[in-house]
Amino acid sequence: MTKSKRVAILWILILGLFAAFTAVFWPVHFYQQTHAPENFIALAKETEAAAKNQIAINILSQGIQDFHPPYAEPYQLINKFEIANHPDSPPADILNPAFTRAEAFYTFTQSATPDLNIRYKGQPLESYPHGMQDAYLQCAKSLALAINVPWPANNTKQFPAKRWLIDSGMQINDMGRIGQADGPISNCNILVQSGGGEGASALAHIFVNGDDYALLGEGLQVVLVEQATGKVTAQQVFNLKAYEQEAHRLARFLEQAPKSTIGIFAIKGDVGNNMTDDATDALLNFGLRKEALIQYQHKLFGSRYSFAAIGINGKSKGQALQAWSPHEFLSPYGGIGYPGHPVACAVIEPEPERDH
Repeated sequence: MTKSKRVAILWILILGLFAAFTAVFWPVHFYQQTHAPENFIALAKETEAAAKNQIAINILSQGIQDFHPPYAEPYQLINKFEIANHPDSPPADILNPAFTRAEAFYTFTQSATPDLNIRYKGQPLESYPHGMQDAYLQCAKSLALAINVPWPANNTKQFPAKRWLIDSGMQINDMGRIGQADGPISNCNILVQSGGGEGASALAHIFVNGDDYALLGEGLQVVLVEQATGKVTAQQVFNLKAYEQEAHRLARFLEQAPKSTIGIFAIKGDVGNNMTDDATDALLNFGLRKEALIQYQHKLFGSRYSFAAIGINGKSKGQALQAWSPHEFLSPYGGIGYPGHPVACAVIEPEPERDH
């Protein structure tokens, strides 16, 4: 056999191996990318197109739970699929109110010229517990400025701040309970807001009975409240981004809190990736939950996430009020990255009934 024939055979073998590799690799790679958790929207569309509507709804619901995507499309899709799945039912009876609010909120905030005066024109006046109206207004304004929505210049006292925060995803218990409907009573009014990231979006407010106990430093802000009296007993900020030792200090701080102590938590700016197991366990003991899916693992929060929570030490395991938003949501296919936004939680005592 001549040398040229041996070279030709060698090249044929190489091309055959390359073709075989390509035939196996690319379909597997495409399947893995299509089925990556972050790409749940494309997978749901593909599933719905195959007439598997309920499965598509389940995919969207799980993706929203895992990623809290900060833009309208996933909420539009799940609402659309639900309506198609129940053609004879009124939308109000079948749609998740949180998804409906999210669709409206992101459609509004990501429009070309969002105008709060127009968005909430004609809304009824809101009532607030004593000392809490300014707290709500401060958080409402902080949210607007962080996401570049112009804040109304006039009559801000009349602005429906609570409605705006609820539309953004605020978790609220207005029966004064920590967690579930039968959870422990707070004996105080609490409003906490968190903003991760940089610039105007890096913020924290921790209002207890109208006073803001948030500190100036960046990191995880923590305020402890005696549940029996509703009095603040301690406040600290933990710069988790800078030092892993801060996570251990956080763990010791929370472990020393008496049982039934209310814990209020807010990330300001960036906490980095220095969380330790003992710090995570200490937060879980206050009823917090690992919800955010980050690199195929559920965690409490990630770098530059917004995260706010109200829990109680040793009670209502996994039932804390909790809200979070990613720093940015970007599918594996690339494209536009959608930035997250500040989040809030509130526990508000009901107003006492007055004798007539």
